[in-house]
Amino acid sequence: MPDDAGGFFHVASGSPEGKDMAGMICESPVDLSDGWWLCGMKL
Repeated sequence: MPDDAGGFFHVASGSPEGKDMAGMICESPVDLSDGWWLCGMKL
């Protein structure tokens, strides 16, 4: 069941932009460094 959840991603190479996050597409991810990204949430 899609819930439009945002969250943290660990991606070794590049951005998670465009990834499906249980019904919501990751747009404008925030680079947290060391391969960690935040998408669909505010800091």
